[in-house]
Amino acid sequence: MNMEKGSILDITVSKLAFGGRGLARVDGLVVFCDRALPGQTVRAEVTTVRKGFAEARLVTVLSPSPDQVEPFCPHFGQCGGCAWQDLAYPAQLFWKREQVAESL
Repeated sequence: MNMEKGSILDITVSKLAFGGRGLARVDGLVVFCDRALPGQTVRAEVTTVRKGFAEARLVTVLSPSPDQVEPFCPHFGQCGGCAWQDLAYPAQLFWKREQVAESL
């Protein structure tokens, strides 16, 4: 697949990368997607393409994650200060442990 800026992708997020971005793979290329959760299938727009990876913004959630919950902050997704509120707390702990373990 020839990926370029502005491409629209339907991706399934497999994990959370450091910084809280969802990580998916498309034809061997890593795609980081802001505000995407593991287990979600999302439609995303590619914003940056680099050698070995791309970055994308979430357009819409096509299927939710089993760990997805309703965020309690009314400003979630707008101000950027409420990261991971839409991820169940046990899943937050799991992904935080994974990130620490990967960095050691």
